[in-house]
Amino acid sequence: FSTGPFLLEKMIPNQEMILRSFADYWQGKPGFEQVSLKIITNPATRMLAFEAGQLDLAVNFPAQDAVRLKNRDNVQIVQQPTTRLCFLFVRVSDGPLADLLIRQALNYALDRKEIVQAVLAGQGGTVATSVFPQILSWANANLQPYPYNTQKAAQLLKQAGLRDTDGDGMLEKDGHPLVLNIWTYEGRAALKPVLELMQAQLKRVGVASQTRITKKNSPINQAIQRGQVQLSLQMWNTAPQGDPDFFLSEIFTSQGGSNFMGYQNAELDELVRKGKITFDQAERKQIYDRVQEIIYQESPVIPLFHQSLISAVRGDIEHFRSHPAEKYLISHKLRRKE
Repeated sequence: FSTGPFLLEKMIPNQEMILRSFADYWQGKPGFEQVSLKIITNPATRMLAFEAGQLDLAVNFPAQDAVRLKNRDNVQIVQQPTTRLCFLFVRVSDGPLADLLIRQALNYALDRKEIVQAVLAGQGGTVATSVFPQILSWANANLQPYPYNTQKAAQLLKQAGLRDTDGDGMLEKDGHPLVLNIWTYEGRAALKPVLELMQAQLKRVGVASQTRITKKNSPINQAIQRGQVQLSLQMWNTAPQGDPDFFLSEIFTSQGGSNFMGYQNAELDELVRKGKITFDQAERKQIYDRVQEIIYQESPVIPLFHQSLISAVRGDIEHFRSHPAEKYLISHKLRRKE
């Protein structure tokens, strides 16, 4: 039985889901008798399928494709801010990034505006300050984005004891080259170009890096837990249900299941615990504002940008809208123009 507009008719794992309409849906009969949800993991292949007319709707593709397609008569480009964050997990419990000065330097060395402009074509997202976007009421509006400032970054790196002793333009720490291992994974169109641009930006301040792209993020999570990876570039929905607890509890608390960074902060742990059991929303807001301040100051993760969901929709489809949690793409109102 179903309470939604569609019933699952067939599923081919990792390939396709076929839905059929539920005629007795309480809000009215859906506009399509059948919907096929195809899983095409490569973003470029996904867009080729859309342009070839094999798909009526496509999401998660390079923002440059949206720029290229937006003036076509038979294509609608729909943009919706989301709660998905592109950020870096930072190995803070050991290794070079256990030094707060170096973590702060990385914040100043990364040009987030350049990343948004170059990778997202200036329209696929906004520069991140906190882990939560401003469309979410839980975001701490008092925090300001770290400005791009290579001089400040160089000053902090020098304070941390890094020097270019051999004159090759790259820094050493305790007589050894500083080389950060930065990994990311396939599946999200923005990650690879962000990784490449970040590597170039860090090089500008003398920080060398080695990069790797894996099939999925689980090998990276294991590697960062072992201390083999210093920075892990990932994209998460930070509030899939609209509440701040999930992301903060899962990643930043000492017992968090995804605390790959080895991060511990007793004040943050207590605040998150208190936030779970506080019913007054104004009080919860103060609690989570303080949690975001701690994250901002200590940088166990480095936020880069909040992604917008850009959808390409065939021109004869009407009543399409996306959701900030990137869900509910197919509604009963969706239909083809007569």
